[in-house]
Parts: sequence; C-alpha cells; structure tokens
Amino acid sequence: MIIENNILKKVFYEDIENGTVIIPDNVTEIGSDAFEGRKNLTSIDIPNNVKYIWSGAFAECNFLKSVHIPDGITYIDNWTFRHCTDLEYINIPNSVKRIGDLTFDGCTNLQSLIIPNGVTEIGACAFSNCENLSSINIPDSIKRIGDSAFVHCENLIKKGNFKACDIICDENKITYSYRDTEYDIGRQMPIIDNIKCFRRGYHYVKNLYDVFNYWHGNLSNIALFEVEPGDIIEKELIDDIYVTNTIKLVRRISWNEALKM
Repeated sequence: MIIENNILKKVFYEDIENGTVIIPDNVTEIGSDAFEGRKNLTSIDIPNNVKYIWSGAFAECNFLKSVHIPDGITYIDNWTFRHCTDLEYINIPNSVKRIGDLTFDGCTNLQSLIIPNGVTEIGACAFSNCENLSSINIPDSIKRIGDSAFVHCENLIKKGNFKACDIICDENKITYSYRDTEYDIGRQMPIIDNIKCFRRGYHYVKNLYDVFNYWHGNLSNIALFEVEPGDIIEKELIDDIYVTNTIKLVRRISWNEALKM
C-alpha cells in the first residue's frame, strides 16, 4: 500500500488477506479511490485513528459486504461506496453530519439503514439505485435532501397520492405554490383541459419517496401534502410522475411523518 503524509493513497490486491486489510495506526485519512475496484475486499473495520474518508474510497468494491466506520467521521464523501453491489451492512456513527452525492448509489444488496440523529443533509442520488433498500430511518435533524436521493429504490415505498409545494411567507401569510399556481388546503382546483406532464395539469406522485426525485433543497422551504387527484389521470411514461385534470390538497404531512418507515 502507498501512504503519504498519513493519507492512505492506494491499496493493492496483495495487501488484502482473507478479504480484509489492516490499516496502520499512523493513517488518519483514506484517500480518494484508495480501494477502488478491489474485488477481493469483503469487509473492512476502519480504525478510530481515521478521521476522514475521501471521495470514491471504496467505489466498485463489488464484493464488500460489511463496513464499520469509526465515531469521529463527520462526512461520508461523494460516491464513497458507489456500486458496492454486495454491501449488506454499514454503520453510520453519530458523529456524521452529512452524506454526500452518490455515496451509496448502486448498493443493490443494501436492505436497511439507520441514519443517526445529527445528520443534516443527504446528497443528490445518495441512495439511488438501491433497489433492495426497504427500510431506512431518517431523523428529524435532516434539513436538506438532494435531487434524486432515492430514485429507483423500488422497495422503499409509502403508497398514496403526494405533492410538494414551495412555501412562500409574506407578511405572516403562508402560501403554497408550484409553477406559479397557488394552492389552498381543501380547495378543489379548477379543471384543466388537455392535461400533459410538466406543461399542463396538476402533478403528483404515488410513491412518497419519488417526491425527492423531482424536488430537492431545504426541507424548511418545501411543504408536503396528501392529495386527491381528479377524474382524468395520465402517467409520464419515462418518469414515475402523474398528471391530473384537477386536484385538491387534503392535508399537509409533516416531514417527521413522511420520513419514518
């Protein structure tokens, strides 16, 4: 292996014995792509002396099944475990504050995950293509969820009819708006003829987590609603989004309710 200035730069196939590797005590950081593509790595226990893991450190380690991350790590960097297709278990310590973009993208064997209270941000596509992920605990501390964070997580489902709107505050009045249309809870919206996705009609999703595939940003600026769609409904063939000729916001759903599996 190559270590420079206490950074583990590169791990070679021959450094891995019996599916794992012992990281020396002098290592404080694991560098970008340090383990990338090491298909003989099956488990890793990252020692407490490591304080930072750089982007892509374990990407494409297809046979990596379990990872232990030490307390003290505050940020799981972009695409750190991308395409670790055999990954079944990973602990996220209480010290973590942010999960980066594409961090767990394509971890198709990951089935459940607990995100500890204290994490404030989930990056874009962080859990995209985790097709077997069926249970995830997202804490109240989350303030921002990135674009397409849960795209193609087919088993991560809360069924219903859901819509997100911008929250606009003006002189103590709260308005819910989307594409220059203002909505009120309980009001039946006017009927729109010739409905079409993204151009005309009222859009909504039938899987709660699909909200994050079309809406991203600070959760304090976004309101989530359970809705009743109208009598005419069309589905976008490419994306899992629906359009209806009229719609009514039934109730506002708190993020605490929405993000608990």
